[in-house]
Amino acid sequence: MKSTWMKVYRFTAAALLISFSTALVGECAQAAPYHPPTSSQTPSSVPGARAPAPVVDHSAIDWLEAKAGDIDRNHSERGWAYIVSGGAVLAGSIPGFYLSHDLFAQAVFSIGQSLGVAAVGYGSYLVLIRNDYSQFVKILKGVPELSVGEKNHLARQFLVERAATARASRRIRVITHSLTGVLNLVNGVTASSTELKTALFFLAGINALAAGSFAINPSEEEQALTLRPQVALGVTPQAAPVASLTWHF
Repeated sequence: MKSTWMKVYRFTAAALLISFSTALVGECAQAAPYHPPTSSQTPSSVPGARAPAPVVDHSAIDWLEAKAGDIDRNHSERGWAYIVSGGAVLAGSIPGFYLSHDLFAQAVFSIGQSLGVAAVGYGSYLVLIRNDYSQFVKILKGVPELSVGEKNHLARQFLVERAATARASRRIRVITHSLTGVLNLVNGVTASSTELKTALFFLAGINALAAGSFAINPSEEEQALTLRPQVALGVTPQAAPVASLTWHF
């Protein structure tokens, strides 16, 4: 009977650690993708004349506003989900800790309490704290002295900076998962236990998949420049394919 309860406790611990750790450490703030509006502007071409000035697409600020709205809605939904789930874990782990007399079970419920508090705190952060896009749009709207063209120029520069930051973050994740996978692989080769070898090789494979995923999948900020770089860079449609190449990993 005691061994059966120990199996139940261990299964509960594994379920709590896997579900909540994955939820809290994984990709946290991914909004639904938004496709920027298309523009019907085309540069004029006159034989013998100078090259036309770059066609500036004045949809950058509109793209930012739509993106900010998408992120706000996503953060609100996910935030309340974290709050509700974290509260449910706390409601079960707090009395469970005091009602249990098994050391392992108390450790599991203690971890559950910590994860529950972390989930409630992270959910509150998502609900109450504005994202960078919303803050930037609010700043632009709070300066009426700026013209529409100036606001769009600032919005384009903001997109460029966000894409550069997202690209650097993606590179760091690729390097981190690659190094972790290499360490898991080396440890698996040198391990003497068959079970440990299998576990380490499995972790190496997971990290290799994660590194490959981050390497070939650009972030949404990078895609905004890849799919429509003239929105952020102010280049002509002819130069857009060339500009988009600079934002791949």
